[in-house]
Amino acid sequence: MGHKTTPNLFRLGIIKTWNSRWFADKDQYVSFITQDVKVRELVSKKLNKHFIDRVEIERDGKKVMVVINTAKPGIVIGKNGLGVDEIKTGIAKIFNDKKLNIEVVIKEIKSPDLSAAVLAEQARLEVERRIPFKKAMKKLIDKAKQAGAKGVKVSMAGRLNGVEIARRETLAWGSIPLHTMRADIDYVNDRAETIYGSIGIKVWVYKGLVFGNKSNEKMEENNAPKEEKKSFVPRAKFTERKEFSTTKKAVPTKVAASTKKVEKSN
Repeated sequence: MGHKTTPNLFRLGIIKTWNSRWFADKDQYVSFITQDVKVRELVSKKLNKHFIDRVEIERDGKKVMVVINTAKPGIVIGKNGLGVDEIKTGIAKIFNDKKLNIEVVIKEIKSPDLSAAVLAEQARLEVERRIPFKKAMKKLIDKAKQAGAKGVKVSMAGRLNGVEIARRETLAWGSIPLHTMRADIDYVNDRAETIYGSIGIKVWVYKGLVFGNKSNEKMEENNAPKEEKKSFVPRAKFTERKEFSTTKKAVPTKVAASTKKVEKSN
């Protein structure tokens, strides 16, 4: 039997951090976890098609900060910040504590095509619009390649294209070192609801190796020996003239010796 774990959980505490950051006593621990789950469910329902990467929750005494990382911050914020206010009121109902100071922060993702959650949501929307699944998978891989990913894998399972027999199809490009703990691999699973059933979607994105706070590419650039640039000096043109003589050239020694042997034989 194979014991599988998600790449995000496998790298937790090494190159990745927790999405919920707080400390609690034994009595509060269960209630804090249920509140976090409800907050994430609320955000996923209200921002269903807004390309949310992840939701981070931080607690510090009587202050709660909810950070929403998204590829479209303008749509999430809404006109005059109405979208943020709706999310804030919903979160306040979940906590049900007037003394809590709730803050909602919207952050923009720098490269959304390297986020597994954003890619999976794009695939889900395309499959629900009845676009062929292989076309959607190839499109995701091309986007990640152009964004600078070193490896991508997309897997879909279910009644693909509406056929009667369910199956699993996987497309991959590049390398995805799942057992290398310093490899930065983003993973997410999503589900597309179609008229012929649910289709599961899994996406892996490999971004490169991480050493401390710097990526492998930055470390290689800093450690690479700098080559000295050689100054270009143009060659002077050859101006000497060749002198041609009419006198006969001297016979080489080997040839001269052979002529002497011929004379003696005669």
